[in-house]
Amino acid sequence: MAILPFRFCPRCGVELGEGGRCPRCGERMVPRTVPAVGMAVVESGRILLVRRRWEPMVGHWALPAGFIEGHESPVATARREVAEETGLLVRPVGLLGAFPGGGPAGRVLLLVYRGVVEGGRLLAGDDASEAGFFSLDRPPDPLAWGPHREILARLREAAPARPGRPGRPGRPAPSA
Repeated sequence: MAILPFRFCPRCGVELGEGGRCPRCGERMVPRTVPAVGMAVVESGRILLVRRRWEPMVGHWALPAGFIEGHESPVATARREVAEETGLLVRPVGLLGAFPGGGPAGRVLLLVYRGVVEGGRLLAGDDASEAGFFSLDRPPDPLAWGPHREILARLREAAPARPGRPGRPGRPAPSA
C-alpha cells in the first residue's frame, strides 16, 4: 500500500502548490518518516531471520520487524513482532542502532534491538512464511534490501572471535 502525497492543505483545504506548500496559508506538507522496530537475535553465530510472506520483498529473508502500533513502546513492538512472526519470546538487551530505509510506503526509520530468547517455540506465523536461525557469515538468499546487510555487518563486527572466522579480533588473517 503506497502512501499518496497530500493534494490539499489540511488547514484550509486549498490545493497544494509545488513542494507541498499551500498558496493560501503557507502550510507545508512533507512526507514523514515512519518508525519501525526489529530484533536481532544471535545465538552461537546464527541470526534469527524470517522469510517475508507479503510485499514488499515477498520471499526475502529479513529480521523480524514491524511498525509501532498505537501507543506501543518500541520495546513492546520488538517483542510483539518476534512473537507473532517466529513464536519465540525474546527479551531486548540493548539497542543495536537506528537504520534509515524505506520502500513503496515511504521513508522508514528501523530501530533494531539485540535480543535473547527466553521461551516459546520456533514457528513461522503472521507476516512470515518461514523462520529459522542462519549463519551470520552466510545468510540465506535473497536477503531483504534496505539496511539488512548493514545490520548483519555490524553484528558480525561485534561477534566474538570463533574458529574459522579469519580476520576477527584475536585471530590472524590468513597469509597469502
